[in-house]
Amino acid sequence: MAKSNRLSDRLNPKTVNQFGKSQSSFGHLYNNGAIPCKLSHGSVNHRLVWNETPESLSYDPLLVHFAEGLVETQHPYTFITRAAFIELCEVPGSGDKVLPLLCRLILLSNKL
Repeated sequence: MAKSNRLSDRLNPKTVNQFGKSQSSFGHLYNNGAIPCKLSHGSVNHRLVWNETPESLSYDPLLVHFAEGLVETQHPYTFITRAAFIELCEVPGSGDKVLPLLCRLILLSNKL
């Protein structure tokens, strides 16, 4: 399949990575809309806006993707991965969801 040279095809948001090259699979997932939160830019502080409540989310593999994204050095990936990881861990009752993923998270932390 040949690449199109039309300007509208090159500027299609589904084909343009607006944040540049990411260092992990997290960036690819975020750019494709597979991560259920987005960054809300405030005048002073940034915050995450979730598509669903964090309590209702399945932590596997979401928490693992956030842990993989901790290697990111480019905004907004750095903020999103850290803030989302912390917010998911602070949800009441999250220990039951995090415990089965602990081995995978430890292995990932050794790679950081």
